[in-house]
Amino acid sequence: MKYKVLKARDIYRMGLFCEGRVMNVKLEADTEDPALLLYKRNEKEHFLKISFPKEDRAGNIWILSLEFEEDLEEGVEYNFTDSKGNIFEDPYGKVFSGRDSFGKEYENPLRSAIRQKDLCKESGFFLNRKLNESIVYRLNVRAFTKSASSKVVHKGTFFALEEKLDYIKSLGVNTVLLMPAQEFLELRKDKRLDIWGYETARHFAPKASYCTKKNRDPVSEYKSMVNAYHKADIEVWQEFYFDKKDTAYTLEVLRYWVREYRLDGIYLSGSFDIESIINDAGLSKTKILASYIDEGFKRENLLVYNDNFQNTMRRFLKGDEGILNEVFAGIRSNPKIKRLKYLADMQGFSLMDVFSYDMKHNEQNGEDNKDGIVYNYSWNCGAEGKTAKKKVLSLREKLYKNALVLSLLSPSVPMICSGDEFGNTRKGNNNAFCRDDDTFYVDWKILKKNESRLNWFKYLVSLRKKYKIFSSDKEFTMLDTISCGMPDMSVHGVQAWKAEFDVHNRQLGIYYSGKYFDKENSEDIYILYNMHWEEHKFSLPHIGKGLSWYMLFDTDSDYEELESLYEAPEKLGEIKSLVIKPRSIVFLIVK
Repeated sequence: MKYKVLKARDIYRMGLFCEGRVMNVKLEADTEDPALLLYKRNEKEHFLKISFPKEDRAGNIWILSLEFEEDLEEGVEYNFTDSKGNIFEDPYGKVFSGRDSFGKEYENPLRSAIRQKDLCKESGFFLNRKLNESIVYRLNVRAFTKSASSKVVHKGTFFALEEKLDYIKSLGVNTVLLMPAQEFLELRKDKRLDIWGYETARHFAPKASYCTKKNRDPVSEYKSMVNAYHKADIEVWQEFYFDKKDTAYTLEVLRYWVREYRLDGIYLSGSFDIESIINDAGLSKTKILASYIDEGFKRENLLVYNDNFQNTMRRFLKGDEGILNEVFAGIRSNPKIKRLKYLADMQGFSLMDVFSYDMKHNEQNGEDNKDGIVYNYSWNCGAEGKTAKKKVLSLREKLYKNALVLSLLSPSVPMICSGDEFGNTRKGNNNAFCRDDDTFYVDWKILKKNESRLNWFKYLVSLRKKYKIFSSDKEFTMLDTISCGMPDMSVHGVQAWKAEFDVHNRQLGIYYSGKYFDKENSEDIYILYNMHWEEHKFSLPHIGKGLSWYMLFDTDSDYEELESLYEAPEKLGEIKSLVIKPRSIVFLIVK
């Protein structure tokens, strides 16, 4: 194939880019005399070798600009070689061949496909939803649909996420957060698979084994998934794991994914410079999640993602003493930099397992059950794992319902992990990174059996959307700043207006004045929490003449028709007090 070398133009990003018959390559390599190798698809030997001009070298940056006399064939691939004949891949490759099967060993070095399409033309649009309005659904691309019970055609792929789009939309969530889906090396040195993706990665490329086999095109398939979710008004966030701190590289990766794939949010794990990422102009409108973000940053696109809320609320649910101050602070917390609120993550126990296991059960992982977090703030409710004891099952169900209330009906940003909306189990495994099997896959066959759990989740989501208190972007002052006779939020004990944070107490009430948040649904809300194993009688705040208390739920009760309760809450009248059953939460409104 004939070509001519052009005068190099250092206006391109790192990697290889084609514009018609013009190819521009920018390579970082600490070597002498590197050369570009071109291959035809499925052919072992290269058909063209082109050296980088030495005069266009700057330090370890090499630039090559070419123009071919004819169009390249579809499917041409490339990598590089040095003067010693060592072949190496492009760390900035946008898609890699030879990685089509998950968990399969591959031959080094890999080759990148030359993509001739204009990436940006395939891209859709950003949703730009306010962060405080987000309801997050976290999932692993492979595990979400890999089970035979998922009943999708393209199991474990980006296309399968499109197949499940109607289901996800039906939940009422408006954001999906993907675990790492870049081209990570899932086959570890110890030959175990890492399905979570916290391994070395080729960050610019979507994972080829998360794509359909026919006409495999990871770039287009990922873009198709994002565009489909955006058309359904659902944002797409993705986690990025970096195993070393290289700020320039990290920023280029994140800018690329936001620009080319229209990602709405990025969750950072591993090693990175959070300050540089937050201050980057190209990411100023992108939601940024990290385990710690300094309060000094005055941005509205930042979200703290850590287990603090989870661990406090798990302790509260199982009745630990001396933590009411932490519980109230966790529920109240709604600072400018938002907090992600959840009771279970992809790492650790599933939500149902939190109330089914006292101890981790990681025997299958091959580490003699020594891996994983030792203490999970969990409680088996009286029997370890699967049981037929009705009292145990009833208690687990109540705590499960309470857990969803704590995450979905607390201010800031709630999150639930895939399958937790209907009680998926990992059989007590709290470190299922290496379980590329039914242990970590979502078990869809239990969905019908657990439909009442799913309906409960949807009901809480509908309440969150109706009452803007929970998605407010304002911090709570606990003062009457609008002279309406009530503060925006107040905390109570069994006696109204008397907070009781004594060590032995396990109950509190939180009163929200709706006048501060929403003109349309301005009812006051009073949520009563009793995590004691005994019932407690709560006195209720005075609400004035002509107003009544209404109940929207009591987690001690089973409601068959949640939809009717939403439309017509149970009227309690002008009652002065209310008995709250053991380990129960009651949601009241005033109107």
